[in-house]
Amino acid sequence: MNLGGIVADAGVLTMMELQAGDSGRGSSSMYSGNSTPVSHSSRKKAGAAIGGGSVVGGGRHLRVDSHDFCDDNLSVATDATDRQVGGNGRTAKLHNQEMVDVSVDQEYGEFGETDPYSYKARKTLWGSSINTRDGILRDHGLAVFTTRRQKIRYYSIFACMMISLVVIIGVSVSVTQPGKNNGDEEDTREPLVPPTTTTTTTTDEQQQTPTDQEAMTATDTTAVATPPHDMCDYDKDDDTIVPTPQVQCFCEGGISRWKEGQLDKYQHLKDNWIESFRNEEPFDFEPDSCHSHNAALVWLASDDANYDSPEFFLGAQDRYTLAVLFQEWKGFEWNQQEGWLGYSSTHPCDWYGITCDDKSLGGKVTEVRLTENNLHGELRPELAWLEELRILELGENHLQGTIPPKLLQDLAPTLQYLSLSVNSLTGTVPREIGEMDRLVKLAVDLNTLVGTIPTELGTCTSMEVLQLWDNQFEGPFGSEHIGDMTKLRDLLLHNNDKLTGTISAQWALDAPHLASLDISATKLKGTLPTEFGLWTDLVRCNVENVEHLDGTIPTELIGLPKLQHLKLSDNKLQGELPSDVVYGTQLQTLLLNDNELEGTIPTALGAIPSLQTLKLYNNKLEGSIPTELASVATLTEINLSGNPNMEGSVPQGLCELRSNDLRSLVTSCGLECDIPACCTQCA
Repeated sequence: MNLGGIVADAGVLTMMELQAGDSGRGSSSMYSGNSTPVSHSSRKKAGAAIGGGSVVGGGRHLRVDSHDFCDDNLSVATDATDRQVGGNGRTAKLHNQEMVDVSVDQEYGEFGETDPYSYKARKTLWGSSINTRDGILRDHGLAVFTTRRQKIRYYSIFACMMISLVVIIGVSVSVTQPGKNNGDEEDTREPLVPPTTTTTTTTDEQQQTPTDQEAMTATDTTAVATPPHDMCDYDKDDDTIVPTPQVQCFCEGGISRWKEGQLDKYQHLKDNWIESFRNEEPFDFEPDSCHSHNAALVWLASDDANYDSPEFFLGAQDRYTLAVLFQEWKGFEWNQQEGWLGYSSTHPCDWYGITCDDKSLGGKVTEVRLTENNLHGELRPELAWLEELRILELGENHLQGTIPPKLLQDLAPTLQYLSLSVNSLTGTVPREIGEMDRLVKLAVDLNTLVGTIPTELGTCTSMEVLQLWDNQFEGPFGSEHIGDMTKLRDLLLHNNDKLTGTISAQWALDAPHLASLDISATKLKGTLPTEFGLWTDLVRCNVENVEHLDGTIPTELIGLPKLQHLKLSDNKLQGELPSDVVYGTQLQTLLLNDNELEGTIPTALGAIPSLQTLKLYNNKLEGSIPTELASVATLTEINLSGNPNMEGSVPQGLCELRSNDLRSLVTSCGLECDIPACCTQCA
């Protein structure tokens, strides 16, 4: 069978022809040339395999059957049974022969007998076996074509011309044996460990939800996630190369490579140490298991320290735990993973997102901050093994499943900050949250949590920030939920449209230091208590679109000294705007639109020096626009439309603000105002 091939990439042309005989052996001829010097990266990409031989550029090996080309100096030999491809990528099988260092790492095509140019994707390169008779391999501009119909004489003529060109421009081609460099020295490459900075774009299949697990049952993550492109680019036949066990699990489906003495150390740790803190089901894994608990112990056993010395066990529990979490949360897909899971002599205090109380060998992990880092999986109970953990920030990831009640109990003695925002968590907030009396911040917003908010929250005496917004909570929320949270500063419950209960004056008494309140888009009911005026630290008050809010606006609330944003729109508020009070001098946003407010616009609004946005539209206001508003030079947006009983003209001073920052001035059409010279529109 005649097989012919052309390899083209980055200006490099390589041609080869294989004449396969009955014995299964063949002869390959290779010619390479370029009109310009060939870069190292281009030569590496130019390597390819056809039939019974291999061609490699850029300092890699080249193995074909013994054959002399146009130049007697270009003669190489190989065993025809060792068919290889050299380049810069991964490993695959071609007719059960090994292809090493494949640059073409994305797709394989098979051509049929009747249509040699029809393309059909076979299998991905990852660990697959491929049948290719006449084929094309493409990846990022590199292509290999083979067809039986091509004639060797055309290749020979063209190849000789290319070799001549190479000689003229002085390009030399490196030809070595596998595992050797140009000086026939042994390959001294270091064992490959996971890269520290790799961002991987994952497909929908790679982000599938994991199957349900028991609390301490981790899945065998072999072949669960796609590793970075070059992580598995090591010689699988070279036993001296020992990647970390996590890499072996991804690349080979098991742990079979061990450093000297590592297996003995692993067995010692398994027999004498692991059960000291694991305290769960027996550790009965085989050494080659890719279960995250076993792989973490194999990794820990790679430490060069003597396991009989106390130094070995300093921080060992934290290192082991983080190794488990790395595998469970698909660490090779993280956006940032600097330092994670080299060999275990590297201390986790230097890993991305990890902080310790002391950077010495015995330092304990106190903070895990992996926000927006492409984590996949569930909240793992192994987090409890980090015995000094104070801050856990895992927001903006792809975590699923429920919040384990026992995990909250186990973390209660130390944990102060728990942030799980913007994930896909389901279920309820466990009542065990009430046992976390050291918790300062709880952020579970933007998930799909359901059920009632546990009243046990009220026992969290250290709580300052409570972020429960944008979930599917239902049932009542009342003063018993605030309870003893006297330090509470942020109470954010908005966008829970099934949340009921009564707005209570007791909130202000139980949480006197509140700085931010947001109960918008809920089904709470009641009026705005005058006691809200006791919140002298209040900066933001958002009570918009509350289904059953009526009554008047307390003068005590509108005059708070630190208040910057007051949003009370889309309710059933009645009465007149307070006119006989001094509005808060820090007020920047005042949204009172879509209510049933009456009377005139208070002149006191003109005394708010920092006011930027004023929206009073769709009420029952009357009268004219006070000229005092023109003195507020910071105004950027005014909307007074939808008040048909307003009259008069827009003050000239207000029109003059249009030349400053006032970009939008919308009034009722009953008012006199030039459009667009002054007003932007009327409605």
